[in-house]
Amino acid sequence: MLIRQTAPYIISIAYDRAEHGYFIYADDSENPTQFSKWGLGWGFVSLRMDFTPRSVVSFNVADGTNPVGAVPIKGATITARQGETVIETVVTDTTGIAEIYVANGDYTYTVSKSGYADLIGSFTVNNVDQTINVNMTTTGIDELAASSVRLYPNPVENKLVIERDNGDETVIELYNVSGALIGVTKTENVTTTIDVEALSSGSYFVRIIGNNSIPTVLRFIKK
Repeated sequence: MLIRQTAPYIISIAYDRAEHGYFIYADDSENPTQFSKWGLGWGFVSLRMDFTPRSVVSFNVADGTNPVGAVPIKGATITARQGETVIETVVTDTTGIAEIYVANGDYTYTVSKSGYADLIGSFTVNNVDQTINVNMTTTGIDELAASSVRLYPNPVENKLVIERDNGDETVIELYNVSGALIGVTKTENVTTTIDVEALSSGSYFVRIIGNNSIPTVLRFIKK
């Protein structure tokens, strides 16, 4: 592309990446929608196009209290990762919706909003657009749910013990600080012991999902 301009200029390239599934980059820029350059007279701008197919993943974030999903949450931050790499960070609009555009693969995500408990999850993209409904609970509700779950010792070296008030069927998910799922345990026991000796030192999260209760997320530190 050859451009003649006698003042600072900005070139914007409009496209529908949801429909066409490609990105356009200018020079060495990693911003696919806009770039700028200062100069006088004639100048050359090189374009790099990425035709990797991408799908739309829509997050629908709402208040999880009764009635569940009735009130959208504006300003929730959604961070999508592939492995340890942050792919995209978006913020929900007034309707509680935010979209990301990603290639095929496995991803994890974290949803955070002041006054609400953080939520973590995962999804897989395979050439199909999808919507993920996220119902967030206020910090007060999360603390109430967490009061029925005890986690110790914390910090922990070898064995992490999780105690619950009942023996309902429960799924216990283990996440690292980047939001990647690293272990899943199903149990109907009031007391569950998880071997964490092989984990590296640092912070981790346990997500406890019961049949008839709000998911509880607790943090622990591995020595």
